[in-house]
Amino acid sequence: MQLKYGKVKTLIRLMILLLFSISLVASAADKHSNFVIFLEWQAPQQTLVESGRLNSNSNLPPDAWIQFDFGTRGPSITVGNNYYALQTSLAPVVYYSSRFIELVHDFTQDNMVVYHFIDGNWTEKPIYQIGQESGTFMSVDTDKEVLLMIHGLFTGDYLAWTDAAKYLSRFRPDLEIYAVDYGTGYPLQQYAAWLETIICQGVPENSKINILAHSQGGLLSRVAIEGNPAVSSRVKRLITLATPHLGVDYGESINSAAIKVDQFIPEIGDLIVSSAFIAELNSLIEPLDVEYYFVAGTSKGHLSIYWDILELFSNEELKSIVSDAVVEKDSALGIGLSMDEYRLKFETAEFPVNHNTIMSDSVVLDQILQWLK
Repeated sequence: MQLKYGKVKTLIRLMILLLFSISLVASAADKHSNFVIFLEWQAPQQTLVESGRLNSNSNLPPDAWIQFDFGTRGPSITVGNNYYALQTSLAPVVYYSSRFIELVHDFTQDNMVVYHFIDGNWTEKPIYQIGQESGTFMSVDTDKEVLLMIHGLFTGDYLAWTDAAKYLSRFRPDLEIYAVDYGTGYPLQQYAAWLETIICQGVPENSKINILAHSQGGLLSRVAIEGNPAVSSRVKRLITLATPHLGVDYGESINSAAIKVDQFIPEIGDLIVSSAFIAELNSLIEPLDVEYYFVAGTSKGHLSIYWDILELFSNEELKSIVSDAVVEKDSALGIGLSMDEYRLKFETAEFPVNHNTIMSDSVVLDQILQWLK
């Protein structure tokens, strides 16, 4: 039976609403006390009497029951009957449903904007967006150092940097922290062009800022820095976390499939190891007076399910590859690019964190503080 388009849209809306509700309830419960939703099913008493399972004066426990537990140890579901019970965590479901909601939202955002981190919180509204008439907005005085944060693809928006911003500002109150926010559905060159505009317009001449970028954000930063002297002259150092400097490589079959979705999500095609974008970016590495620091994650953590799914469809063995569940370690460290020969300073580091936790892990952030000195 085929569903009409209108019904499909309705089903999609209901699915999004359900996922959003689960995420909202789980998030709220995580911050407060535990609470439980308990559902049970019992065959009608008359049916049980007639089948001989129950006499008219007896009681039985429910034939089946489901318990949803939302609390401080994370959301979970327990399914049971008279003989056994099975419990499993809902954390991956909540995580990926929230990512799905963010993806839907990202497709509606067609610009790049900037937020400012002040007194422990991000400004309620962007302080700048592309196309806005504005003077320099990332003020750099002698007592302050600017840090611009750039998020990646499918890893949240600027709010994903909140924990990092709080941690870094606690130990470096002299840091002025900003973050860009952008959506999904454009080639990486377009995002890089927007970033160039933000840096050239936001940073005064003869001033330099620091950039902290995650995943895809590191590639945008490199394009802007390495392709525009007006940008590189305004950047003191670039720190990338889990950035696929060599591209991502999940085997020929998956790579080919990823390139085919380029018309829907151009970024994915650009990120593949064999893409023209990656080839061009790494073919013309020239000397720059900018410090580069690359950080890799080496633990898949709760994202291991993502890697397992990839291996099901890949024609290559992926389990032996050291990665953060999204980006291989060698790619994140830029192995083979000889950055130490072309940059003012170049260092790498690796930590047992996954692709997402690398943004807020305290050990990683301590290393960033060392580099920012």
